[in-house]
Amino acid sequence: MRIAEISASPSTSIWHDLRRFDLASSCFEKATDLLSNSNAAAAAISADDATKLLLDVNLARSRTAWELSDRNLAVALLSRSKALLLCSNNYGSLANQYLAFGKSLLSKKNETESLSEALKLMKEALDLCEKVGDGNLRELRWKTLRFISTVHLQKEEYESVIKCVRVLRQSEDEKNQHPSLPVMAVKAWLGLRRFGEAEKELRGMVVNTGIPEGVWLSAVEAYFDAAG
Repeated sequence: MRIAEISASPSTSIWHDLRRFDLASSCFEKATDLLSNSNAAAAAISADDATKLLLDVNLARSRTAWELSDRNLAVALLSRSKALLLCSNNYGSLANQYLAFGKSLLSKKNETESLSEALKLMKEALDLCEKVGDGNLRELRWKTLRFISTVHLQKEEYESVIKCVRVLRQSEDEKNQHPSLPVMAVKAWLGLRRFGEAEKELRGMVVNTGIPEGVWLSAVEAYFDAAG
């Protein structure tokens, strides 16, 4: 069987879909070994195609390792994938995976170590987006930065939250002016005991018709809880 057929075989992903992660991991390892064999790759597909397939397999193996709670292997596979990036689409795929892993750690809000690891993974995603001067990754960059702001807020790193919000507000695309930005800004200013700045944010939210009423009210409640 040719390498392309083996790597794209349903058995390399169906076990993952069935949550049989041990079998999926075994299949992905075999596909990686075949694709890493330069002689076999040359005989079956072009070098670029082999690299693309190897990247896809690495990402799939990484997701499976994450499901098996082997975070070290999952992150190592992502790191190894950096040498396989050929175009902006590849950068986007890898950045999305870093971001997905980071987001999955946010549910453990009370675990400082998990938040630190989430922040590290998200910064890897942001770095990949910023390395490519491609408009296709701009939206992913803003999205990643919003999640980074959220992590900083949970870690009570309020100065970092304000810095992120300021960068996000530089986006010329209105859809990137997410309703969460003024809320995060209010909470960060309150954390810094800068009540005047928090009030300015609240006044700005009143005239911003794009912010849902519930979001505005939650910011007002946070203000009164902190400022009295």
